[in-house]
Amino acid sequence: MLMRKILEPAFLEQLGLIRDTFTKIGIRQTTNILYRQANYNLLREETEGYSKLATELFTTSNSEPPTAETVQATFERVKGLIGTFDLDVGRALDVTLDVFGSVLIKQFRFFVKFLRISSWWPRTQVRAGSIGTTFVGGLPKWGLPESSHWLTSEEDETVIVEQRRLRDVQFWERAREVHLDAYFELGGRQVANNELKRLQDMVQAASNGELNKDIDPEIQWIVNTRTLPPSGNRIAAQLLGFKLRFYDSDAKDDSDVLPANIFYMAALLIKIGFISLCDLYPHVSPADDGMEAVREARMKLLAEEERAKTGKTNALAMLGVLPEDEKDVQRTNKLNAEMRAAAAAAAAAKVKPVEVIYQKVQLLEELLTVGAIPEALFILGRFPWLPEAFPKLLNYIHRLLHSSLEKVYCECRPATRASIDTNLKKLPESDQSAVPKGSIKITPVPSKRPLRWPHPDGEKDGAPYRCYWDEWADNVPVCQTVDDVFTLCGTLMNLSGVNIGKDEALLSKLAVIGTKSLATDQSQQNRDRWQDLLKRLIVPALSLTSSNSATVNAVWNMLNLYPTTVRYNMYAEWYKGATSRQPAMRAAFARTKSETLSVLKRVSTQNISTMSRKLAKAAFASPGVVFDTAIEQLESYPNLIPAFVECARYFTDMGYDILVWSLMSALGGNRSRTQAGSILYTSEWLKSLSKLSGQVFKRYNNMRPTPVLQYVNDQLFKGNSTDLVLLRELISSMAGVVPDADFTDAQLKSMTGGEVLRRQTLIHLGDRRFESTRGAKRLMQALIDTKLAGGLLINLAQYRQSGVFKVPESQAHIKYLSSLLDDAHQAFMQYLDLLRSNLSADQFDSLIPGIIALVQDFGLDVSFAFMIGRASLAYRMSNPKSPALGSVKDDQSQLTLPATDAEGDLSMTEEDVSVQPVAPVNDKMVLDDTPVNGSAAPVAQTPRKSDPLLDSLQPIIEGIQPILSPEIWARLSPEFFVMFWSLQLSDLSVPQTNYMAEHDRLNKAAEDVMKDRSDMTRNGMNKKDKEKRALLDVASSIREEMKAHVERYQKTRFRLAKQSKSWFPGAIADVNAISDTLIEQCLLPRMLLSATDTEYCFRVIKFLHENRAPNFKLSSLYERFFNANRLRSMIFSCSVREAEYLGRFIKLILEDLSRWQGDQNLYEKEALGQKGETRNYIGFATAFDDDGKPTAFIDHTSFRDSHYEWHKNLNSALKSCLQDTEWMHIRNALTVLKTITSYFPAVNFMGKNLMVQLEAIRLREQASTKASEASDDKRAHRVDLAVTAQTTASALIKRTTQWVMVQAFRTNASAKEKEASKDADAASSTLRPTAPEFKPQPAKSNVTQATEVEEDGEVQDGKDAKAAESSDSLAPKPNPSSRRSSVSGVEDKGKDLDAKDLTAAPAARPTEFHMVYQVVQMYHFPATSGLIDMAKSRSLNEENLVPAILGSKEMPETSEILVISETHVILGIAEIHETSDSQSMAD
Repeated sequence: MLMRKILEPAFLEQLGLIRDTFTKIGIRQTTNILYRQANYNLLREETEGYSKLATELFTTSNSEPPTAETVQATFERVKGLIGTFDLDVGRALDVTLDVFGSVLIKQFRFFVKFLRISSWWPRTQVRAGSIGTTFVGGLPKWGLPESSHWLTSEEDETVIVEQRRLRDVQFWERAREVHLDAYFELGGRQVANNELKRLQDMVQAASNGELNKDIDPEIQWIVNTRTLPPSGNRIAAQLLGFKLRFYDSDAKDDSDVLPANIFYMAALLIKIGFISLCDLYPHVSPADDGMEAVREARMKLLAEEERAKTGKTNALAMLGVLPEDEKDVQRTNKLNAEMRAAAAAAAAAKVKPVEVIYQKVQLLEELLTVGAIPEALFILGRFPWLPEAFPKLLNYIHRLLHSSLEKVYCECRPATRASIDTNLKKLPESDQSAVPKGSIKITPVPSKRPLRWPHPDGEKDGAPYRCYWDEWADNVPVCQTVDDVFTLCGTLMNLSGVNIGKDEALLSKLAVIGTKSLATDQSQQNRDRWQDLLKRLIVPALSLTSSNSATVNAVWNMLNLYPTTVRYNMYAEWYKGATSRQPAMRAAFARTKSETLSVLKRVSTQNISTMSRKLAKAAFASPGVVFDTAIEQLESYPNLIPAFVECARYFTDMGYDILVWSLMSALGGNRSRTQAGSILYTSEWLKSLSKLSGQVFKRYNNMRPTPVLQYVNDQLFKGNSTDLVLLRELISSMAGVVPDADFTDAQLKSMTGGEVLRRQTLIHLGDRRFESTRGAKRLMQALIDTKLAGGLLINLAQYRQSGVFKVPESQAHIKYLSSLLDDAHQAFMQYLDLLRSNLSADQFDSLIPGIIALVQDFGLDVSFAFMIGRASLAYRMSNPKSPALGSVKDDQSQLTLPATDAEGDLSMTEEDVSVQPVAPVNDKMVLDDTPVNGSAAPVAQTPRKSDPLLDSLQPIIEGIQPILSPEIWARLSPEFFVMFWSLQLSDLSVPQTNYMAEHDRLNKAAEDVMKDRSDMTRNGMNKKDKEKRALLDVASSIREEMKAHVERYQKTRFRLAKQSKSWFPGAIADVNAISDTLIEQCLLPRMLLSATDTEYCFRVIKFLHENRAPNFKLSSLYERFFNANRLRSMIFSCSVREAEYLGRFIKLILEDLSRWQGDQNLYEKEALGQKGETRNYIGFATAFDDDGKPTAFIDHTSFRDSHYEWHKNLNSALKSCLQDTEWMHIRNALTVLKTITSYFPAVNFMGKNLMVQLEAIRLREQASTKASEASDDKRAHRVDLAVTAQTTASALIKRTTQWVMVQAFRTNASAKEKEASKDADAASSTLRPTAPEFKPQPAKSNVTQATEVEEDGEVQDGKDAKAAESSDSLAPKPNPSSRRSSVSGVEDKGKDLDAKDLTAAPAARPTEFHMVYQVVQMYHFPATSGLIDMAKSRSLNEENLVPAILGSKEMPETSEILVISETHVILGIAEIHETSDSQSMAD
């Protein structure tokens, strides 16, 4: 009997213990007992039984705890009711489920235990799969029949936790193999491979139409999940399915609403294994075929909601139709009424929307709520678009992800402090008895107990709620290591994707885990995988967050561990890559852009505080979209830049980083960087971005300008200088360093003073470098950290030197090249000033290569190399005992310090053997530009063994010699060359007047402070007293600084005077070659660098002149400098800014010459160095004795003649440039002329001719008012030339009253010239160097003329001529040696000669010499010895003049020869021969 109860029927049949029909008989008997009923009235007899059944279940579940005994007793009573009333078993189960559903939240434990011990519980089919025999989940342990409790004990919980850990370890290993399919294996129901293959073939055949039957849901489950379907009670599933179908059918009334507890109960029954999803799935609507329609409807609805959020509805479209005329009024009113009615209907429909319940979606939500992961994934696998169409599902998926990450997150998050007892709000108690008078008994507010509901944990109406099913996470795999986190991100997290950003806590957990992982494991593999996850998932997910700054900061802490290039690559993928094209990302970007535009439209200076918060809130999630939108607006409306910069104060650190990336993206586009109308002007968008960059980097300390600096350096290296506007704006805004291009003369002098004077001068100029120390520090730190400090400086210098040669031929317009050169030079100077202002000499030298290295290794010109290193050299020379230079002895006891002269210089003579020490400067600031102790020059009494200046410069002197050619060293010593390029203006002058003016200003300001009576309070007086003391301290510093400057200046002058004796090797006969070399190698390159360098060059030549440097003559230098051809070449080769510097240099020279012109005593004192009867200077000497001392000098009359010649050559050069049609010739000539108008022109005929030329330029270049005029000359209508010509003409007009005639400017030397001509005729026919200058006399006409006009414009009548002849004996004779030393005869073939070099010969006809002179003057052509010989032999005529000039083999091969056509030469000769009157000849 026992064997029949235990063993299977099949086995018993084989043993012969039962018959073959035993199984059939058992089935039939069971059917009769359970399903067959007697024929009686079910509506009457069974009501009592079902009522008692429901009453029993309700009463017992609510009155007794769900212990095993209670549940068992209840089931026995239920069985009794079924037997007593002969109840239908299926309907009894239905009633039980109905009661269960109605009290699910409160009594779920009772009914779970009840169903588990009931006969309705299905048989278990769990099989061990590849993940082992560990199976945890489903029915909790307290629900088992053997469990007497309804809660899990601590001992059981410990065992379960360990079982879960083992399961999770095995699960993640399996998940790395099969990925998401591992979640289906959580139930341990893996199917055999052969069975799976057979079912897959069956499904494939059905899909191809080979089978005519529907595939069973269980087979679909097996094929999709590769596991066996879960077991379940099919009858219970059908009962629930019938209910679901009823509510989806037409049989239901309008009042029938699908109860939500059906889904709650169905999900729970599936979770614990009472029913199977495979049995319930066919009854859940909509059917699989209709799900596509559901998707389309949902996506359309979401699109409409999105449009409503972004506000893209056009308000104008909502208005009614406007009538076109009176006839259409009635029709329009009717149409508008219809539109209003339709709008009202739509509004009513929007007020009461019909909510459509999709049962599959509802069931999926509940399955995710209770943690039935395999069943939920089965539905999601069939319809992966459900999270996108129903965003609410994402919350349930994120809940599972939270549970999976919790363990690793707890290990990675920062340690929290001990719990702090917060003072909860206390309320008075209702019972105030036994309380002292004046006191109240209060008690803390009790914390609210969380309620239970069938949803994830949350709040509702301020009350906390928690999910009723505590074991919802028993089947959720928990990550044990960081590797498991990556497996999770590659499996379950892909269901949400970037939508994890909608759960800020989940995103923060990932960021915290990543930050800790990167901090502990810095291997490249770990960095790469986190980088990929950041780029693919974490960073883009920020766009879906709801303006949560904590989440953004958490992600930034992780992202900041990567370099800038990696971050920018992630940003590019975020906003412009494939990730940005996802539907969720597009919708988020659209919302952010709409919100940004809304804020920018309303921002103003009055509501910055409010708008900045709104803009920051929009920028939390998608800062790149906000910044791209804002930059587009700011490029068009630059006036919004200050408001936007202020609005950026609430941005996050990531926001600031992305702002830099957005700027870089905007700069890196392919847009034109110049304006469409002219390439000379920077485009407006680039200027706006530069302004924005400068202001935003200055405003916010956490923004690093490193990327912008690297970008500018890279663009400069590629030859693009337009973006230098970015660098200049950064320097001006962050460091407060302004360019020095617009300094006045007084300001330039002040800038040559000490640090305190320069500081005060810069403050007056609006320079903010002393206020912008923090910004300058950040800028310098960025340059130093990226090693750009030296590289960018060298790139700037190289581009300044050779940038014009990198411009393509198609763009190489002369005007553009000039602008490019000036802009690059200004940027170079400004950047160099930045480095010098913020780096010490040692720091600068550690970052920048030395001068010799700059020249040799980087190919820089000497001028730029010394400009870069000059400040360091000054520091080394002023600190000779510094470690960098070594110890150099400076025996100051052997040195006496002289006073300064009128120029602030020292006049050093050998006769002054001993001088008195400089008197101390008193408080009244007596030092000025006037001489104090005369102009005596000191000479050291005892020669010193070492010179600090030379010792500090010796390495450079030795290194520079192999670089330059030996021809230069034959004329200039290396010591002078290096000294010239190393010193600066402050070494040769002291701005005493500026020191005194600033001292007086500060004292007066201190007095004015105390005169202010606006605030007479104690605090106000204290403030004024403090301000007064500060001003007086600065004044005292000014005074002390001037003393130190004077002392340093005099020491330097003393040492230079001592060294000047060996600066110019050679002989006195080489002065012209020395002058040429000095101009070409020293003066011209440096004077074009800056206005200060221009002043310095002038001071140098004055110093050389006053200190009688051997083999240097000032007259020779001026003679070579004021060569018409040289001047013309220099003017043309300059840029506009360099032309200003050249004009300034000429102005300084002309100022000196003008003073000497008007005062003979001053000329003899300053030009000749006269003291008593002795003249010491050699600058204007014409003869020397055997010892090299000057014995003869150019007297004042001859000097005036030379001065006039220099004016005439300058006039010729300017006239030639102004007559040209090339823009550079005209513009630079106008610039030079405008600069020197104070001293040139001084002769009336020159001024009048220039005025005529300026008027012609103005008329030709002014803007045309007619189209026909505009098309006549393509070169005309350059309005900038017309404006400059008009300005220059206005300056000349102011000086017309000071112009003089030639007779007043120079002595009338015509008589002397005639006498010299007669003497020359009687002399030898060979050309002599000492011969007087030839002045051709025009042939007189038969008609007696009242006046005679010479070629130079001088007018004299007969009386004047006779007077000149009579006074010839009284006039000083010109010394032959005053001629240029280059005129030493014609034996040097190919020697360039000026007109005055064509000396008269007896056999030469004046007309032929005049022809040669005219050709040379008109066409700037060199006269050769062959040309002179032809003139002497009387063979020079119209026929052989052209071949002689153009084809002579004796012509020198030099770049200065201008190719001219034969026609021009012949025309010039014809004009000369046909001219009869002297006035025409002069013209």
